[in-house]
Amino acid sequence: SGSSIISRSSSSGLVTSNQNEVGGLVGRTYAKITDSFSTGNVTGGYAYIGGLAGRNYSNDQTWENVYTTGTISGSEQVGGLIGRSEYAIRLNAAHVSGTVSGSWLWVGGLVGNQQSGTLTINNSYFNGPSVTSSVHQVGGFVGTSNGSISIANSYVDTDRIQGGERIGGFIGSTAQPVTISNSYVKSGTIKGNSGWIGGLIGYSTSDINITNSYA
Repeated sequence: SGSSIISRSSSSGLVTSNQNEVGGLVGRTYAKITDSFSTGNVTGGYAYIGGLAGRNYSNDQTWENVYTTGTISGSEQVGGLIGRSEYAIRLNAAHVSGTVSGSWLWVGGLVGNQQSGTLTINNSYFNGPSVTSSVHQVGGFVGTSNGSISIANSYVDTDRIQGGERIGGFIGSTAQPVTISNSYVKSGTIKGNSGWIGGLIGYSTSDINITNSYA
C-alpha cells in the first residue's frame, strides 16, 4: 500500500539464489525504500535481480537516499537498484557503484526493466565499473522501458556499457517519451555487437526531449 515503507535498513552479506526475484534487501516489495543500502553481492538464477529489490510493485512512490555497492548479476531484468519495476517510481539521490551484469536481456545500472508508468530519476548516478549483457537492451540507467522516463541532474560515469543491440549511455531501449535535462554520460566504451547504439539512448520509438545534456 501507499503507507508501506522500508527505511534505515541495510544488507552487507552475499544474497544468492538460483530462482527469480532476488534482491539485496527484498526479493519482491510493495513498499517504497528510503535511507537504505546494500553493500553485498547479489546473484540470481534467472529474472528480476536487483541490488535493493528484485521486483518492485510499489506505485507512484519516491525512493530516496538509497544506494548499492556490490556486484549484481543474473540472467534478465537485472538492475543495480531494481530488477523490474511494475509501476511509476521516482528515484531521488540514488546511486550504484558496483558492476551490473546479465547473461540475457534488459540490464540497467539502476533499473533493468521499467514495465509501466513514469520512471523519474533525479540527482542520481551510476559510477560502477560496467553494465553489460551477453544479448540486448542495456543502459547505464535503464535497460528497457515500456513507461515514460524523466532524467534530470544525473550522470553515468563508467568504463563500459556493452551488449548486443539497443545499447545506450542512459537507456538501452524505450517505447515511451523520454525527457533528459542537465545530465551526462561519461563512458570509456559504449559498445554493441549489432544495431541501435547511442551515447544517451540506444533505441526509441517515441518522443525525445533532451536539453543541456551530453555524452
